[in-house]
Amino acid sequence: MCGITAAFYPDEVPVPSPDSLRSSLDASLERINYRGPDSRGIYISQDRRVGLGHVRLSIIDLETGQQPLSDEDESIHVVVNGEIYDHDRIRAEIQAQGYSFKTKSDSELIQTRRN
Repeated sequence: MCGITAAFYPDEVPVPSPDSLRSSLDASLERINYRGPDSRGIYISQDRRVGLGHVRLSIIDLETGQQPLSDEDESIHVVVNGEIYDHDRIRAEIQAQGYSFKTKSDSELIQTRRN
C-alpha cells in the first residue's frame, strides 16, 4: 500500500511559488503518510504546472525504489500505487530491447517506452 498525490495547473491558471507548491504537496502527503511510512518523495516540473507526491510502503526493491520515478532522459515522471504482477518477465523483455533500468522496482516498468 502506498499513497499518491498530485497538483496540476492548466495554462490559464497562475502557478504557485516553488515553496508554496512543495508545502501543499507535503501537507497532502502528511495526511496519507499512514499508507506509506517508509519513504516520501516529491517531483515538481520546471514550470511548476505539475507536482507529484508519493509515500511508500517498501515491499519490492527496498533500497532504490523511491518515487517519483523518471525515465532515462528525465522526460517522464510517474508515481505508482500497487504491485506490477509478472514484473520479472516484463522487465527481462524490456531489457532485451536495450532499456536500462535505474532501480529494481516493479513500478519503474510503468514509465518505460516501447517503440
